[in-house]
Amino acid sequence: MIWLTLKIKIFFWLALLNRLQTRDNLFKKGWIADRACAICHNAMETTVHLLTACPLAYNIWDGLTQPGITIAMKDDLGIFWLHNRQSLQMAYNGNWDSAWMAGMRNIWKARCRLIFEGTTINDNDIIRKTMQDASAWIAIC
Repeated sequence: MIWLTLKIKIFFWLALLNRLQTRDNLFKKGWIADRACAICHNAMETTVHLLTACPLAYNIWDGLTQPGITIAMKDDLGIFWLHNRQSLQMAYNGNWDSAWMAGMRNIWKARCRLIFEGTTINDNDIIRKTMQDASAWIAIC
């Protein structure tokens, strides 16, 4: 069981439904003209790209796994979670769900700070924050 605030539950619900305010979704609404990822500028910023396939996200997931374990990238967040959950459950003593949710939330928050505050993104800070959040959620359960 995972303890999460309503705010975090809503974030995951929106992410799984591809309803986060990514540049692709904002473009579809006619609010912006540029769909490029705010982080890598090499692909369209979709929910799946931002949270799994962007080089930043890949580095985060790679940093959260044990050496020798490879994260499988998928085109759907639900499938990404389920596939990697099976292979990473042992590494997190049954708590991959907490690490996954904390990682996605922290990637999103770093992206928003980059856009709205102009801060730089540090992979190691996101990994450290993700591990802290996941540990805190696990301790509450």
